[in-house]
Amino acid sequence: MLSAALAGTGRLLLVAGEAGMGKTTLVRSLAEDARDRGAVVRWGACWEGGSLLPFAAWIDALRRPGRDLCDEVVARLGDARAGQATDAASAARARSRLFDDVVDALEREAAGRPQVVVLEDVHWADTPTLALVRRVAAHLPAMAALVAVTFRDDELDPAELAGIGGAAEWLTLTGLPEDEVAPVLAAALGREPSADEVRSVHRQTGGNPLFVTQVGRLLAAGAPATVPTGVREVLARRLARLSVACDRVLAVAAVVGTTFDVDVLVEVTGEPHDRVVAALDEAARARVAQPVESRPDRWSFVHDLVRAARYEALGAGERADLHRRLLDVLEARGHSDAGLLAHHAARARFEPGDVRPVALAVGAAQEALARLAWPEALNLCERALDAAPEGVEGDLWRAEALLAAGDARLRTGDDDEAAEAFGAAAELGRRHARWDVVARAALGFAAGLASVEVPLMEARQVALLEEAADVLDDGSPLRPLVLARLSVALSFMGADERRLQLADDAVRLARALGGPAALGAAIAARCDATAGPDHVDERLAAATEIVALAQQAGDVGLELL
Repeated sequence: MLSAALAGTGRLLLVAGEAGMGKTTLVRSLAEDARDRGAVVRWGACWEGGSLLPFAAWIDALRRPGRDLCDEVVARLGDARAGQATDAASAARARSRLFDDVVDALEREAAGRPQVVVLEDVHWADTPTLALVRRVAAHLPAMAALVAVTFRDDELDPAELAGIGGAAEWLTLTGLPEDEVAPVLAAALGREPSADEVRSVHRQTGGNPLFVTQVGRLLAAGAPATVPTGVREVLARRLARLSVACDRVLAVAAVVGTTFDVDVLVEVTGEPHDRVVAALDEAARARVAQPVESRPDRWSFVHDLVRAARYEALGAGERADLHRRLLDVLEARGHSDAGLLAHHAARARFEPGDVRPVALAVGAAQEALARLAWPEALNLCERALDAAPEGVEGDLWRAEALLAAGDARLRTGDDDEAAEAFGAAAELGRRHARWDVVARAALGFAAGLASVEVPLMEARQVALLEEAADVLDDGSPLRPLVLARLSVALSFMGADERRLQLADDAVRLARALGGPAALGAAIAARCDATAGPDHVDERLAAATEIVALAQQAGDVGLELL
């Protein structure tokens, strides 16, 4: 395109894209190439808030690089009275003559030496400036000139440049793909980023080069994760142009997350479905949100930083209220993601003494344990302990958090800290005569009620198991588990006869209570108490029964045992 323009077939290049996409970098490269090839490069820019005079960007461009483009035409463009007349018809004729004179002047200059005119940020241009772009574009094919115009297509409707005709070429800059984000991020970090860092930053920024650089600088400085100042200013301008109705819907969406469902927004906002959809359509036109492919009822922010910017703009009280309303909606809809519910509960506003956020955090911790996500489980337990209120109910939920924390710490090898957690849970159980809590604390030392491995010669475990065995009655479903575990825990402690009696009692109670997992654990304890060649046939039959019980209970750990 540049070669054709310099050879005498001029073109108009329209470079569109959101802030930070690299429009200026592109036209600067184009201008340097043109200058190297002998062209005169002229540069003008529009400014936020507009200019007091029309044609300001054109005047700047045509005056450079020297007053060599018909001083009279430039002076007339700069005259605030240009094109004014006593009636509309006279004004139109005067404006048309002025435009023709600009075209003639540019054509004369291009006949002597190719011309490149760059007009930046025309989304801030006045109407006369855009009108002159259209007039010049119509005459470019007959001259050796290129006019390059940059604008943010999320701030200027491309329809305002309609009617330009065949002389124009459009170039819309979009985000970099993930593999091209890596070198930009490396420059900001001062080192090669990891694949996870590249993936995360691409997801946050949508590949916008400016945003990638800003986020990379935060990472390099070890700063807390937040929206960089420069990015926040860009996004704030974009969000500020939205209607109040659209902004309100996006505020709720920002609390939901990067991806959100329309019907959830309807319930949380209380707005009719058609109004929510209209607000999202407006957000899509502003390049803030977009529908998810193949899911017409699901939308997403264009990238994580947009969501974060809108979320950070919320006041603390408003943010907490929205999290609470969203939590109510998700629970009413039977949402099963324990971690998500706990996330919103931790950020919601509750009445003093309400144990709901504690209960949800404990539920999420237990779910994380089932997924073997032990660090996540520990974080959730700590959150629950911090949120637990005073009183009986708060203490019992605190005990649940301690039990889960002990389990997680035991699985990560922190035996002493696990023992402290189980001991603290047992103390809360004693305080409120909740012997099931004491029993579960005792059983917790083996990281699960049906664990394959039981720690031996562990005095703290034995003491708690003895206490639980003393206080639980035969009707408790935990008693056979406690007796079975105590039988194994006493190995090598000189109590063989007692171990066998404990295992026999555990099997008897488990058969009476009817639970396959407890019965399997009890039979396994009896096998352990009857180790040696004298009981091979008995142990083989027991093992066969344990496998059947484990399969009935869906307990893979017991089946392995």
